[in-house]
Amino acid sequence: MNSSTVCVPPGDADARLALLDLSVKSLHEAIEFGDGYRHECEPGLDPAALGGFMHWGKTVRRLRELLIPRLWRAANDGGLETVVNEAETVAIAVCAGDEATGNPERSPQTRYPRGPASIIAALRNNNGQGKFVFDDRVLRASQGLKRNTWMLLVCATEHEIRAELSLPRSLSETSRKIVGWHERIVLPTIIRDGKPIGPTADDEDDIEFDVKRKAN
Repeated sequence: MNSSTVCVPPGDADARLALLDLSVKSLHEAIEFGDGYRHECEPGLDPAALGGFMHWGKTVRRLRELLIPRLWRAANDGGLETVVNEAETVAIAVCAGDEATGNPERSPQTRYPRGPASIIAALRNNNGQGKFVFDDRVLRASQGLKRNTWMLLVCATEHEIRAELSLPRSLSETSRKIVGWHERIVLPTIIRDGKPIGPTADDEDDIEFDVKRKAN
């Protein structure tokens, strides 16, 4: 793990999350709510990736349901589905993480390449645009936003769900995956019941817009 990354271990997660008006309980509840919808999908009948997509979508929904009464609000920043606090300083997006997710001794990445809205959010956290060119619609949607966008990374196996709330710092220009983090708040592991999980899915913030490297 990068030495400049602040990593909050599971035992200290609640205290750190409280400073963001969050808790382990609320994040766990949202993740488990989404996981329940994954189980409703029938292998061989439903599309292979539907379970993962349902897990992502319903996790976002439940997180909003839990936080909106606390004066957070739902937002869509250029295609990136988030929930935003009242002060407009913190946004949370949900996405799939790789096998290093939830392990304080390793450095996770997003499982899939990120779309332009996620990339802009990550670069905004780091005060720069980097070597990417974005569709004007994405730039307009994110213009003027000052908040930090955190990623609720989730990695599910048959026996457990590992997750963390992490603040992106950098991404790979070749893979477009987020690979560096300012801070990681690692959540306690959730024990699953061993049901098959099928393919994972992620938020599709890159459906409408193309992202290209800047010409040198």
